[in-house]
Amino acid sequence: KAGSPQDQDEQAKMMELYMKMAKPGKQHQELSQLVGKWNVEMTSHCTPGTPMTSKGSTTFETILGGRFVVQRLKADIGDGMTMEGFQILGYDNVNKEYVGVWLDNWSTGIHASSGQTDENGQVCMKGLMKDVMTPEGRPFRSVQKQAGNDKFTIELHDTKDGKEFKMMDMVYTRVKP
Repeated sequence: KAGSPQDQDEQAKMMELYMKMAKPGKQHQELSQLVGKWNVEMTSHCTPGTPMTSKGSTTFETILGGRFVVQRLKADIGDGMTMEGFQILGYDNVNKEYVGVWLDNWSTGIHASSGQTDENGQVCMKGLMKDVMTPEGRPFRSVQKQAGNDKFTIELHDTKDGKEFKMMDMVYTRVKP
């Protein structure tokens, strides 16, 4: 019957498990090392020929008790155009994988991705990019490589005609206080 000592024990065990899985861990602490202000240099490889370069800045902050980091990016991409982006990145203790969503002013969609750390310590994430050209979605992948506490890179890979290509390199350098 409801409220019996056995039911209360089961409920207490369930709550203990929920609390354990909700607690930030090692991966969350590693993500929190991104907190701060960064300069970003981007090189786009979207079209054949000379890559397009642009510069911007971004900030990272933790939210929800250190469970996620939020990135706010703004870049001048030339010809008077600005790109603004917003990312939420975290680690899902239940599924044991990194998770992220990206939004920007170049679309009205949300791009979700998830992934693991590879043997080199790089965070590799995959997802489906849906846009006006491929509303059904096409595979994309990102690779984040740490280069010490004050520098990291992100490679973005897209897919065209079933073949993957490097779409963009982003180099993040921490702004010293």
